Amino acid sequence: MEKTRRIILMLDSSRAVDRGVIQGLVEYSHLRGNWSFYRMLPLFQTYPFSKRQTDTILQRLKKLDADGIVGYLPDEPSLLKNIRQRNFPTVTIPLQELIDGVINIRQGIEVGIVGAEHLLNRGFKNFAFCGGKNRWSRVRWKHFNRRIEQAGFTVRQYPLSKELKKRDAELKRLADWLTKLPKPVGLMVCNDERSSDVVDACHLAGLQIPDQVAILELITMK
Repeated sequence: MEKTRRIILMLDSSRAVDRGVIQGLVEYSHLRGNWSFYRMLPLFQTYPFSKRQTDTILQRLKKLDADGIVGYLPDEPSLLKNIRQRNFPTVTIPLQELIDGVINIRQGIEVGIVGAEHLLNRGFKNFAFCGGKNRWSRVRWKHFNRRIEQAGFTVRQYPLSKELKKRDAELKRLADWLTKLPKPVGLMVCNDERSSDVVDACHLAGLQIPDQVAILELITMK
């Protein structure tokens, strides 16, 4: 009897991109045979993405006798060293930089380009981008901005704060920025969390969506 492969999924099913990855894995597993999935939520603001050494992914791998892991991996030296030494099958969606020694799901440049084309085709003359500090945001910003500049326009980018702010303070800051943008503006956001922030900030500032601020979010990952 074929061994059941135990795969740890460090993905967040509340996110559209992650649900797409999970769907693809399930479909692939139906073709390949006996796969069993174990969910381990990424918990982006707590360990393993913070520095607190509590229940580690490495301990979980050993406890489950897992055969592979797919999802968001922290750049944690002891974990990555062990994965490389064991030649452990690993597919990661890098939060910041690409991680050496494992397979990385890369952010396609097409997302930013498609977003720019969409807004250009709808006749916008004013453009903005609201992103974050993650790698996929930087990639989307770079190619969105490049395509808009090629069309002869400029993009106003939301300036990220170096300090961690409370949500109310950050929304006010974002609302002030949105208010100062020339209207109507085609605004691309880096992901669904940022989209929610922009919608809330528009409501706070009394701005009409989409008449004054047209918000574009693309969730395709490649």
